[in-house]
Amino acid sequence: MVDATSFSSPLPPQSTTVYHNCQTYNLQRLIVLLCRKLEGASKRGADVAVANLLCLLRILLQDLMEHLTPAQLQAFLSWPAPGSPHKVAVERDAQEEEQTPVEQQLVGACLRALVARNDPAASAGEYLTQLHLLQLLLVMLSTQLYCQDLDEQGLELPLLAAVLEQSEVDPVSVVETLLRLVIVGPQAPLGLRLFLPTDTRAILRSLVWLPMSAFSFLLRRQPAAPGQSPLGLHACLLLLTLCFHALPGEGAEGALTVRTPGPYRLALHGLRDADDAEATAAAAEDGRGALGRGPRASFPALFACLTREPVAPPETALLLYLVLHDGGDFRGYCLARTDPEALLLPLLGALQREDAGRGDRGAVYVLLTLLLAFSSDAGWAAALHRVWLEATPPWLKGRARAKQPLGSLALSVLLRSAHASVARHGDAFLQTNTLAVLANLAPHVTGLTSEAAQRLVSLLALLARRWRRLAADAAGLTTMAAAVGNPATAADGTPEATSLAVSESTSAAAAESAQLAHDFLRMALESASAVLERALPANPALVYALLHRGELFEGLPRDDPGLRVPLANILAVIDHFTRALARSLGEGAAALDAGTVMAAIRHDSRAWRGDRLQRGADLHFAYEEGLQAHSFFVPCVWARVVAASSLSWDLDAISLFTPEGAVGCSI
Repeated sequence: MVDATSFSSPLPPQSTTVYHNCQTYNLQRLIVLLCRKLEGASKRGADVAVANLLCLLRILLQDLMEHLTPAQLQAFLSWPAPGSPHKVAVERDAQEEEQTPVEQQLVGACLRALVARNDPAASAGEYLTQLHLLQLLLVMLSTQLYCQDLDEQGLELPLLAAVLEQSEVDPVSVVETLLRLVIVGPQAPLGLRLFLPTDTRAILRSLVWLPMSAFSFLLRRQPAAPGQSPLGLHACLLLLTLCFHALPGEGAEGALTVRTPGPYRLALHGLRDADDAEATAAAAEDGRGALGRGPRASFPALFACLTREPVAPPETALLLYLVLHDGGDFRGYCLARTDPEALLLPLLGALQREDAGRGDRGAVYVLLTLLLAFSSDAGWAAALHRVWLEATPPWLKGRARAKQPLGSLALSVLLRSAHASVARHGDAFLQTNTLAVLANLAPHVTGLTSEAAQRLVSLLALLARRWRRLAADAAGLTTMAAAVGNPATAADGTPEATSLAVSESTSAAAAESAQLAHDFLRMALESASAVLERALPANPALVYALLHRGELFEGLPRDDPGLRVPLANILAVIDHFTRALARSLGEGAAALDAGTVMAAIRHDSRAWRGDRLQRGADLHFAYEEGLQAHSFFVPCVWARVVAASSLSWDLDAISLFTPEGAVGCSI
């Protein structure tokens, strides 16, 4: 049993009630009392007293987790061993409960209470109880926050293990309940005041707009988005943490093996559309009953919830990834819809926000992964270029344009992100995924706008400059390595090989960087070539941009095996239209305005024959979750929990990631 000397740091004031728990077992008694209260509340309805008890236990457990190791926490929660002098006292009060570990009792009672509540907004007591249930479960799963290595051998996470191993409540019911809360987004009953931490800079604005906010609240009829409803937000965060987590007990030996998904993520695999009567009937015919059934949710309502915000919040993007990757038929439902703009615009707005703001690369990773997953479907990629936007998205304020194809807007935002990743971050993952999405969209591009075309050519110029520089550096280091091939001889007659080893290592790293830059340039050139091969007459803006920067391509090596075909196609287009413009506009074509040149390009494009170009490789990229995906998603999800939940966290105690003011995925 843990005593006062076991704490790694002084206990906070909130934990003084359990300071002598090794003699009193007050924490265990409190948990048993809570379990009994929750069982009673499921029959008679919850009141504020139950919510207060949940809140108290959550505060105590959170403080203990921040000051105890997992092994100490497990000992702290244990009942006394047989023969203990405190045994009789405990038996008088909790004889039956002692037979089951206290953490298992707590998990079972909380999950049973969670799935039993159908109308959390029925009363203030019900709403508070549901909210504090979600927060307590989040805290119970937060033992991962204080682990530096998720693949540590013999990792001990007692409360997380209890949640994953419990068998009293079907994980399908838990997932279904959380999805329902996310979709409905219940608002607090009138008169209930909740403490929700917010940015202090918004205080004055809140005071000014309070009357209007109250009026809007009274008139609201649509369910709120997850970020606008405390219950919806915390249900979203809890579902993410239940599906993305470390595996207690699995360590370094299993790090490179296939990791079995947890029970809640496995349950999500069977997600079915509650509005699809045919799917429900088919499931009944297949004999998929209570334990074998999957969770049910209305796909139209779930889609509307995930796409309601003009700019997708990070937790919404993570939930979209989860239901897209593991959510049964939900991906097919999204791809079959005829309004791709409803899904794409919030993702593009979020990508624009991250690139223009703090540059949260964790959020950008998730957004690019989503775009890659959708763009790998050829039908969806082609549909983007058949949709024309009548109005400018709200996140493009101050940059109003006439109607434009959705595909061109997507390419413009993607190319901006790619340019930023090359110029600022040098992140290979960001560049690879961005160029992969670009390659998936390129064969279907029509009506490319001038802005998107100019950004594509600017990206080609940036990648070409970067490759030339890295290739020159690599060549210089290779020459240097050869120059030190005959090392000096030491006093004892042995060769001094240190300088040679360092030179060879540096040369190899430089050569690898140059090859990576070459691959990025090749992918971008192949994407531009694919647009020209398949739909040059429909993309005169790209021809104009290539003519305007024609000197860029003259300096690239035409005999390079990887660049030869796309470079030859681009040069052929430049040569053809340079001659055509000279014939139609005369020798003064270079001095004409852009409108006249574009009109001439459109006219000459009518006689263009596609067989003038060589057929390049058909590039197609798809997303597949890697074996070590948890190393990214677990810290990323918990960074969002710390940043978005209404709980207070000790940032100094967190080891899983480095909090930056509890904002972003700093991993």
